[in-house]
Amino acid sequence: MRAISLHQPFASLWLSPHKLHETRHWLTNIRGPVIVHASKKIETEVSDRVDFLCRSRFGTNWRTDLPRGALLGQVHIIDCLRAENIYPVQPSTDDDFACGHFKFGRYGWRRAAEYRIFERPILFKGKQGFFNVPDELIAGAMTT
Repeated sequence: MRAISLHQPFASLWLSPHKLHETRHWLTNIRGPVIVHASKKIETEVSDRVDFLCRSRFGTNWRTDLPRGALLGQVHIIDCLRAENIYPVQPSTDDDFACGHFKFGRYGWRRAAEYRIFERPILFKGKQGFFNVPDELIAGAMTT
C-alpha cells in the first residue's frame, strides 16, 4: 500500500478531526487509501493554535510523546486542489487552516472525513514522496 511521511505533529493531526488537508508544493493524482507515516523529525516550533490542538488531543508532552519513525494509520485521499482554491471556497475549519501552509501555488490533498488509526504505531523507515509499505505489515493493524 502507498504511504507518505509527514513530520510530527502533522502526521498525528492528519489522523484527527482537526486536519483535513495535507499541504505540499506538489500536486498528486493519487486517490484512495494512503498510510500515514510519522517521520523522525518533529516540528517543535508551531503556531499557538497548533500547540493548543496538540495539547488538547495528545497531552502537554506531545513534543516528546508523539510516535516518530512509524506508520500511524490510514487516510483516504479524495481530492487535490490548489491551496488558493481551498479557502474560502471549500468548506473546512480554522483548525485545518492552522495545520497547513495554504500559500499561493501550493496544493492541498483533501482526505475523506473518516480515517483509521493503527492500534499501535508500526516502526518503519519512511522515504520522501510516496513509497510502498508491504500489505502484510499493516494487515490487522487498524482499529478505528
